[in-house]
Amino acid sequence: MHNAHRGSLPVFLPKDCDEDFHPSADASKDTDLCHDHICALTLHHKAPIFMQRTLEIPGLEIHFQHTHQGGMRVTFKGQLSESFRHKDIPSPDTDPVTLDLEGVDFISSVGIREWVLLISEWTKNLRVFYEKCSICFIDQVNMVPDCLGRAQIISFYAPYYCTQCKKEMSSLIDVGVHHSALEQKKAPTVVCPCPQAQKLEFDALEDSYFSFCAS
Repeated sequence: MHNAHRGSLPVFLPKDCDEDFHPSADASKDTDLCHDHICALTLHHKAPIFMQRTLEIPGLEIHFQHTHQGGMRVTFKGQLSESFRHKDIPSPDTDPVTLDLEGVDFISSVGIREWVLLISEWTKNLRVFYEKCSICFIDQVNMVPDCLGRAQIISFYAPYYCTQCKKEMSSLIDVGVHHSALEQKKAPTVVCPCPQAQKLEFDALEDSYFSFCAS
């Protein structure tokens, strides 16, 4: 098991800070992972300075970043596999939390078990939202509903096929925009970006793929 930094994530500096902030060379000495970096983005006079941090474990990169609105965005890229352990992932220190899952391309049985534990812990005291959920993540949600915890999906990818281009493609679905169709487990209408502007065919079973929307 990999040892990860368990301290609090960096926090905002006071908004009345009059000088640019420059992190010292010792800013990341308290971490146990050589790839667990902490850096600061320097903004202009009186602008809030936000922090970002990247945690790397085998097969997975997790990027934490405070947003200008005061919340946190956590981006996952890679695989949720045997190396992923929820206890190694520091909890966000601000609310709300947006999880960007576009880059998740594989989830093992161990990974999904650890994810359920992670999201269960995070949603106890935080508002959590999912954005850009990958197709493989949605497949897991439909098999293991506890993957969502008490979090809310804002957008997700769905598989489509263009009969004109003969290409498979993923389309990002905004839950708010297509709420009515999704509640009925119907694929939203998507048009191919090709010159022919062909209406895409949904490339899965609607009743199965959109089942999480009706739960």
